[in-house]
Amino acid sequence: PRSAARPAHAQGRDPGGRRPHRTEDVELYRTVLDRVTDVVLLVTPAGTVLWVSPSVESALGISAAEMIGTGLIARIHPDDRRPDEVRATLGTPGKHSSRFRVLRPDGTVAHLHSQWRVVADHEGRPERVVGVMVDDTATHERRERAQAEQTQLELALALSRIGLWRHDLKS
Repeated sequence: PRSAARPAHAQGRDPGGRRPHRTEDVELYRTVLDRVTDVVLLVTPAGTVLWVSPSVESALGISAAEMIGTGLIARIHPDDRRPDEVRATLGTPGKHSSRFRVLRPDGTVAHLHSQWRVVADHEGRPERVVGVMVDDTATHERRERAQAEQTQLELALALSRIGLWRHDLKS
């Protein structure tokens, strides 16, 4: 399914008022963006979501239509929210990356790795932000489980008063 609102570039126009895109290019981009599993976003420098790929529903539990027009900062977990830092980054041309959590409507937490580029106009002013968010929740949960198992093993060894040796047979 495609999101209800499409940014200018997906309608065959460039948001910066430059040359129009070929119809074949627009259809190719649309096909790719509608099928990727990572969340692709187009955001204003102020943080308002202009467009988001349909994959946002499986990653964050909300539809693309619900996300469009909302503030990106409001979606970030309250403990990870740093509005001034986010606004400063969204207003700085170049490539950026961050990790943060998002609260899903069902109360679960998604761990995301986000990479984005702030695109500037011909005068160097931030014009738009193009980003990709990868749902890193499964990897995060695996790391947490491995750490918990390691802690349990260390505690069991300490309480049992036995030792554990490792020997590298290759050396």
